[in-house]
Amino acid sequence: MKKQYIFFTALTSLLLGIFVSVTIWIFAMTAGAQQKGVSSFCRSRVQTQESAKEMESGEISAIENSEMEDSKNSKESENLYPVVHVFDGDTFSIDIDGEIKRVRLIGINTPETSEKYRSVECFGKEATERAVELLGGKQVRLEEDSTQANIDAHGRILRYVFLEDGRLLNQLMIEEGFGKEYTFKGSEYKYQKEFRQAENKAKEESKGLWDKCSVAKK
Repeated sequence: MKKQYIFFTALTSLLLGIFVSVTIWIFAMTAGAQQKGVSSFCRSRVQTQESAKEMESGEISAIENSEMEDSKNSKESENLYPVVHVFDGDTFSIDIDGEIKRVRLIGINTPETSEKYRSVECFGKEATERAVELLGGKQVRLEEDSTQANIDAHGRILRYVFLEDGRLLNQLMIEEGFGKEYTFKGSEYKYQKEFRQAENKAKEESKGLWDKCSVAKK
Protein backbone atom coordinates (compact mmCIF):
# COMPACT_ATOMS: atom_id res chain seq x y z
CA MET A 1 0.00 0.00 0.00
CA LYS A 2 2.78 2.34 0.89
CA LYS A 3 4.49 1.74 -2.47
CA GLN A 4 1.24 2.33 -4.33
CA TYR A 5 0.70 5.54 -2.42
CA ILE A 6 4.20 6.75 -3.28
CA PHE A 7 3.65 5.83 -6.93
CA PHE A 8 0.35 7.68 -7.21
CA THR A 9 1.81 10.67 -5.38
CA ALA A 10 4.73 10.82 -7.80
CA LEU A 11 2.38 10.43 -10.81
CA THR A 12 0.12 13.15 -9.51
CA SER A 13 3.09 15.46 -9.01
CA LEU A 14 4.29 14.71 -12.54
CA LEU A 15 0.88 15.34 -14.09
CA LEU A 16 0.51 18.48 -12.04
CA GLY A 17 3.91 19.67 -13.26
CA ILE A 18 2.96 18.95 -16.85
CA PHE A 19 -0.35 20.78 -16.42
CA VAL A 20 1.38 23.79 -14.91
CA SER A 21 3.96 23.85 -17.72
CA VAL A 22 1.30 23.57 -20.43
CA THR A 23 -0.76 26.28 -18.74
CA ILE A 24 2.27 28.59 -18.57
CA TRP A 25 3.11 27.87 -22.25
CA ILE A 26 -0.49 28.58 -23.36
CA PHE A 27 -0.53 31.80 -21.35
CA ALA A 28 2.80 32.89 -22.86
CA MET A 29 1.59 32.16 -26.39
CA THR A 30 -1.67 34.00 -25.80
CA ALA A 31 0.11 36.99 -24.31
CA GLY A 32 2.55 37.04 -27.24
CA ALA A 33 -0.27 36.93 -29.76
CA GLN A 34 -2.08 39.70 -27.96
CA GLN A 35 1.09 41.79 -27.84
CA LYS A 36 1.71 41.12 -31.53
CA GLY A 37 -1.88 42.09 -32.30
CA VAL A 38 -1.52 45.28 -30.30
CA SER A 39 1.76 46.08 -32.07
CA SER A 40 0.18 45.45 -35.46
CA PHE A 41 -2.80 47.58 -34.50
CA CYS A 42 -0.50 50.37 -33.33
CA ARG A 43 1.59 50.19 -36.49
CA SER A 44 -1.55 50.17 -38.59
CA ARG A 45 -2.92 53.13 -36.70
CA VAL A 46 0.36 55.04 -37.07
CA GLN A 47 0.45 54.28 -40.80
CA THR A 48 -3.17 55.41 -41.15
CA GLN A 49 -2.39 58.62 -39.29
CA GLU A 50 0.68 59.21 -41.45
CA SER A 51 -1.34 58.58 -44.63
CA ALA A 52 -4.01 60.97 -43.39
CA LYS A 53 -1.34 63.59 -42.69
CA GLU A 54 0.13 63.11 -46.18
CA MET A 55 -3.32 63.44 -47.77
CA GLU A 56 -4.05 66.51 -45.66
CA SER A 57 -0.65 67.97 -46.56
CA GLY A 58 -1.31 67.30 -50.26
CA GLU A 59 -4.75 68.89 -50.05
CA ILE A 60 -3.34 71.92 -48.25
CA SER A 61 -0.57 72.19 -50.85
CA ALA A 62 -3.10 72.03 -53.70
CA ILE A 63 -5.26 74.65 -52.00
CA GLU A 64 -2.25 76.88 -51.41
CA ASN A 65 -1.17 76.54 -55.06
CA SER A 66 -4.70 77.33 -56.20
CA GLU A 67 -4.88 80.33 -53.89
CA MET A 68 -1.48 81.54 -55.13
CA GLU A 69 -2.64 81.23 -58.75
CA ASP A 70 -5.92 83.01 -57.98
CA SER A 71 -3.97 85.73 -56.17
CA LYS A 72 -1.62 86.08 -59.14
CA ASN A 73 -4.52 86.32 -61.60
CA SER A 74 -6.36 88.75 -59.34
CA LYS A 75 -3.26 90.94 -59.08
CA GLU A 76 -2.79 90.81 -62.85
CA SER A 77 -6.40 91.83 -63.52
CA GLU A 78 -6.20 94.74 -61.06
CA ASN A 79 -2.84 96.21 -62.01
CA LEU A 80 -1.95 98.41 -64.96
CA TYR A 81 1.16 97.42 -66.91
CA PRO A 82 3.15 99.70 -69.24
CA VAL A 83 3.28 98.78 -72.92
CA VAL A 84 6.85 98.35 -74.15
CA HIS A 85 6.48 97.59 -77.85
CA VAL A 86 3.73 96.94 -80.43
CA PHE A 87 4.52 94.19 -82.96
CA ASP A 88 1.27 94.21 -84.94
CA GLY A 89 -2.47 94.57 -84.48
CA ASP A 90 -2.87 91.67 -82.04
CA THR A 91 0.55 91.30 -80.41
CA PHE A 92 2.60 93.59 -78.18
CA SER A 93 4.88 93.42 -75.16
CA ILE A 94 4.47 94.77 -71.64
CA ASP A 95 6.53 95.13 -68.48
CA ILE A 96 5.25 92.93 -65.64
CA ASP A 97 7.25 93.68 -62.50
CA GLY A 98 10.45 94.16 -64.48
CA GLU A 99 9.90 91.16 -66.77
CA ILE A 100 9.07 91.80 -70.43
CA LYS A 101 6.30 89.57 -71.73
CA ARG A 102 4.66 89.35 -75.12
CA VAL A 103 0.86 89.45 -75.13
CA ARG A 104 -1.44 87.93 -77.78
CA LEU A 105 -5.02 89.17 -77.85
CA ILE A 106 -7.64 86.45 -77.35
CA GLY A 107 -10.49 86.12 -79.86
CA ILE A 108 -9.08 88.28 -82.65
CA ASN A 109 -6.76 87.87 -85.62
CA THR A 110 -5.38 90.92 -87.41
CA PRO A 111 -3.67 90.91 -90.84
CA GLU A 112 0.00 89.95 -90.86
CA THR A 113 2.65 92.62 -91.33
CA SER A 114 5.80 90.46 -91.24
CA GLU A 115 7.12 88.27 -94.04
CA LYS A 116 9.00 86.12 -91.53
CA TYR A 117 6.20 83.56 -91.18
CA ARG A 118 3.83 84.42 -94.02
CA SER A 119 3.21 87.10 -96.63
CA VAL A 120 2.14 90.61 -95.65
CA GLU A 121 -1.65 90.81 -95.67
CA CYS A 122 -4.09 93.52 -96.69
CA PHE A 123 -4.74 96.12 -93.97
CA GLY A 124 -1.96 94.75 -91.75
CA LYS A 125 -0.09 98.04 -91.71
CA GLU A 126 -3.23 99.97 -90.78
CA ALA A 127 -4.06 97.50 -87.99
CA THR A 128 -0.56 97.88 -86.55
CA GLU A 129 -0.73 101.67 -86.72
CA ARG A 130 -4.06 101.64 -84.90
CA ALA A 131 -2.63 99.38 -82.19
CA VAL A 132 0.33 101.74 -81.78
CA GLU A 133 -2.08 104.66 -81.50
CA LEU A 134 -4.07 102.91 -78.78
CA LEU A 135 -1.17 101.32 -76.89
CA GLY A 136 1.92 103.44 -77.45
CA GLY A 137 3.15 104.95 -74.17
CA LYS A 138 0.03 103.64 -72.39
CA GLN A 139 -0.75 101.19 -69.61
CA VAL A 140 -3.13 98.27 -69.87
CA ARG A 141 -4.98 95.87 -67.61
CA LEU A 142 -5.00 92.15 -68.40
CA GLU A 143 -7.66 89.48 -68.01
CA GLU A 144 -7.03 85.75 -68.34
CA ASP A 145 -9.58 83.25 -69.70
CA SER A 146 -9.65 79.79 -68.12
CA THR A 147 -11.10 78.33 -71.34
CA GLN A 148 -7.92 79.24 -73.20
CA ALA A 149 -4.27 78.28 -72.76
CA ASN A 150 -2.20 80.61 -70.61
CA ILE A 151 0.65 80.69 -73.14
CA ASP A 152 0.56 79.92 -76.87
CA ALA A 153 3.04 77.97 -78.97
CA HIS A 154 5.11 81.12 -79.52
CA GLY A 155 5.51 81.85 -75.81
CA ARG A 156 3.01 84.72 -75.76
CA ILE A 157 0.58 85.06 -72.86
CA LEU A 158 -3.04 85.00 -74.05
CA ARG A 159 -5.16 87.77 -72.59
CA TYR A 160 -8.04 90.17 -72.91
CA VAL A 161 -6.59 93.67 -72.74
CA PHE A 162 -8.35 96.68 -71.25
CA LEU A 163 -7.21 100.21 -72.01
CA GLU A 164 -6.87 102.84 -69.31
CA ASP A 165 -10.32 104.21 -70.19
CA GLY A 166 -11.87 100.76 -69.66
CA ARG A 167 -12.41 99.82 -73.30
CA LEU A 168 -11.68 96.22 -74.28
CA LEU A 169 -8.95 96.40 -76.93
CA ASN A 170 -9.74 92.98 -78.44
CA GLN A 171 -13.33 93.99 -79.16
CA LEU A 172 -12.46 97.55 -80.20
CA MET A 173 -10.09 96.36 -82.93
CA ILE A 174 -12.81 94.09 -84.33
CA GLU A 175 -15.48 96.81 -84.13
CA GLU A 176 -13.31 99.22 -86.11
CA GLY A 177 -12.54 96.63 -88.81
CA PHE A 178 -8.86 96.12 -87.99
CA GLY A 179 -9.25 92.41 -87.31
CA LYS A 180 -11.55 89.41 -87.50
CA GLU A 181 -13.10 87.41 -84.70
CA TYR A 182 -10.96 84.33 -84.14
CA THR A 183 -11.94 81.14 -82.32
CA PHE A 184 -8.96 78.86 -81.74
CA LYS A 185 -9.77 75.24 -82.64
CA GLY A 186 -13.46 75.78 -81.96
CA SER A 187 -12.85 76.51 -78.26
CA GLU A 188 -15.60 78.81 -76.98
CA TYR A 189 -14.28 81.73 -74.94
CA LYS A 190 -15.71 84.33 -72.56
CA TYR A 191 -16.41 87.24 -74.96
CA GLN A 192 -17.03 85.19 -78.10
CA LYS A 193 -20.63 86.37 -78.51
CA GLU A 194 -19.66 90.05 -78.19
CA PHE A 195 -16.74 89.71 -80.59
CA ARG A 196 -18.86 88.01 -83.24
CA GLN A 197 -21.51 90.69 -82.93
CA ALA A 198 -18.78 93.33 -83.32
CA GLU A 199 -17.51 91.61 -86.47
CA ASN A 200 -20.98 91.40 -88.00
CA LYS A 201 -21.53 95.10 -87.36
CA ALA A 202 -18.15 96.00 -88.90
CA LYS A 203 -19.06 93.93 -91.96
CA GLU A 204 -22.45 95.60 -92.32
CA GLU A 205 -20.88 99.04 -92.06
CA SER A 206 -17.94 98.07 -94.33
CA LYS A 207 -15.35 99.23 -91.83
CA GLY A 208 -11.62 98.80 -92.27
CA LEU A 209 -10.55 95.58 -93.92
CA TRP A 210 -14.18 94.75 -94.79
CA ASP A 211 -14.08 97.73 -97.15
CA LYS A 212 -10.46 97.71 -98.34
CA CYS A 213 -9.66 94.00 -98.66
CA SER A 214 -11.35 91.83 -101.27
CA VAL A 215 -10.29 88.59 -99.50
CA ALA A 216 -12.01 89.67 -96.29
CA LYS A 217 -15.31 90.14 -98.09
CA LYS A 218 -15.46 86.50 -99.25
